[in-house]
Amino acid sequence: MKKAKKAKRLVVVLGKPGAGKDGLINEFVKMGYSCGHISPGQCGRDEKSKGSDLGMRMDAYQDAGILAPLELVEELIGPRVKMHKDKEVLFLDGFPRNMEQLPLLFKFEEEFGYDELHVWDVETSDRECVRRLVAAKRGRSDDGCPRKASYRIKEVFKNETLPVINFFEHGDGRHKVHFVRLSGEDMRAEASQYVRDFAHLWKLHCPFHHLI
Repeated sequence: MKKAKKAKRLVVVLGKPGAGKDGLINEFVKMGYSCGHISPGQCGRDEKSKGSDLGMRMDAYQDAGILAPLELVEELIGPRVKMHKDKEVLFLDGFPRNMEQLPLLFKFEEEFGYDELHVWDVETSDRECVRRLVAAKRGRSDDGCPRKASYRIKEVFKNETLPVINFFEHGDGRHKVHFVRLSGEDMRAEASQYVRDFAHLWKLHCPFHHLI
């Protein structure tokens, strides 16, 4: 009997900076599921630490406080999407960041043969996000600065990424999207339960059954 093909899921995880997106995704990875995790911001920092030309170019845009052009974003994350193409689930952490990046998402979905597109909107209060950003030490030049953390939330997120969330929530009639809103207010306590719920719903295989 022919084995049924497992669905490949592309999962976009959006929310304010500090909302708890990476904590939720890392819980999936930690529990042993076949998942990929791509964060454009972290990819850029990795390239910078390697001293690559790509990293220097990305860093120049970050230092100037403006978004990198689409072709540079594709150069950064395209090879990483390809690297994870055989995983059951690929998480895109904070991508697409703005409406301009949407076509690139749909290009990845088609090019790498994903069966389902899911979007999670992680909702967390501004106050809690600022607290987390100020406490974080992730190698960003604005770590530890409450003013810059607040700016990233109140200006950059609300002007750039919120329209993307609204697009996915209401749809455009052309792209099938599974949209879910999750609370990130106490992500440290909730993450493992979110993982159990989605793993059960998607029938994901986990080699560490005793952990679940």
